[in-house]
Amino acid sequence: MDFDVINGEIKVCRIDITYLSTSSTLMVGDIDTVVLVSAFETPPEEVIVGVTSE
Repeated sequence: MDFDVINGEIKVCRIDITYLSTSSTLMVGDIDTVVLVSAFETPPEEVIVGVTSE
């Protein structure tokens, strides 16, 4: 998929970040290429799906 965006000039004086998720992306300025990568560190046998009780 090709997605072209042409923006005018931008001036960023300050950025305040209150919360940041592990899957968040903050981009300011010109970006030529964005590559998305996903990693799953937990072995599949350790993943618990659904409701659990202790």
